[in-house]
Amino acid sequence: MTRKGALERVKQGQELVCVRNVNRYYSDKPDTLVKFQKMIDSCECCFCGEVDNVSVGETTHWRVVHNIFLYTGARLHLLILPRRHVTKMSELTPGEFLDFSEAVRLAEKSFPMLRNGYGVAWRQGEHGGVTVMHLHVHLICPKLGRKGQATVNFGIG
Repeated sequence: MTRKGALERVKQGQELVCVRNVNRYYSDKPDTLVKFQKMIDSCECCFCGEVDNVSVGETTHWRVVHNIFLYTGARLHLLILPRRHVTKMSELTPGEFLDFSEAVRLAEKSFPMLRNGYGVAWRQGEHGGVTVMHLHVHLICPKLGRKGQATVNFGIG
């Protein structure tokens, strides 16, 4: 689904942005609030079409980009975005789901540090902590503390 598809979802009463989570996470960042408000006003999903984030690469069904909102404790934070505008994992086609592994391989090949491990966060809906209502997967490589612990802080719900 393209930007047009995202606009159709808005017309059907579906949100592009979870305002409650945006306020929860970014109420102290006025510049960020303005970006979300522009997306709401334009009815254009920031993950459809051209993406502002720095690109790592693409597969048939997915794009891998850097997250501009790096989580506290993350050394590397990537987003894996379906090209089609979907909001839930259950909306993915079997082909899209299979191609996800290619997107992960692309990330691993691009960043050898990922060979040591990383976390994956699939979020969905308000209670999952989503701000942008376009399915996206967080791939996070943590900074290691003095004792080797890996702590990454992100809110959920």
